[in-house]
Amino acid sequence: MKLKRNLEVALIKASTGREIPGGNGHDSPRFDFGYNGDALDTIVSAANRYNPDILVASEFMFYDGKRILTEDEKNHIESRIASEVQNKDMLVIPGTIMWHNPKEGGLVKNTCPVITGGKVIAEYMKASSGGCEGIAKKHGLSYARGSEQGTIFPWKGIKIGLEICVDHGHGMLKKQGKQVDMHIVSASGISHYYDMDCSKDNGYFILCDGFDGHSNVILQRKGAEDFEPIEPAEELSGIAIYRLEVENDCI
Repeated sequence: MKLKRNLEVALIKASTGREIPGGNGHDSPRFDFGYNGDALDTIVSAANRYNPDILVASEFMFYDGKRILTEDEKNHIESRIASEVQNKDMLVIPGTIMWHNPKEGGLVKNTCPVITGGKVIAEYMKASSGGCEGIAKKHGLSYARGSEQGTIFPWKGIKIGLEICVDHGHGMLKKQGKQVDMHIVSASGISHYYDMDCSKDNGYFILCDGFDGHSNVILQRKGAEDFEPIEPAEELSGIAIYRLEVENDCI
């Protein structure tokens, strides 16, 4: 028997990476990181003020264009989100963190943690460049790529798939050959690729994008190539809130 559940999904609206004229493509762009304010405070305050079931932010949410964070700083960000988000059942995908461990020889990683229940339950490491090699080089570092497959994890009986930006265009999650209830992409300049969409029938594709005006999108699959746009229930200055009905066998 199919069970249904209503969920509120909140997408952060923040310009986290915009291409400057003179760049020559997404593999070697010149980026203007226009995000203003403290990303960590934005995530925690949005979670506690709006209390959605799921909160998603975009790629480069924690990169200001000036420096790459250390692994200790990355761990601090994750720990604060885990401890300060009051609703421990909330699923928080806070965008990506570019970080490095100085002891590893200057390898920069671009990762997106998945936080719920007061802890990190999963993490996805970007497998393609999508501008990351150029960013690492700017800081005298080298870019380390993740494995070429998306991350799939369960949350409250819902199967969720996660990718970062251009990895979606390369079908990293698709390589697992599985369908999910929600296919989430944290991005800074990518569109929906229907042939790389891993959502099941009546499932959802969720794109939180900080590139050039934060083009956030939620689509519900109605057929093999048929996707219905979902409009926000509330559109606020820094966040858009969507109300979704999720159908699942085991919620």
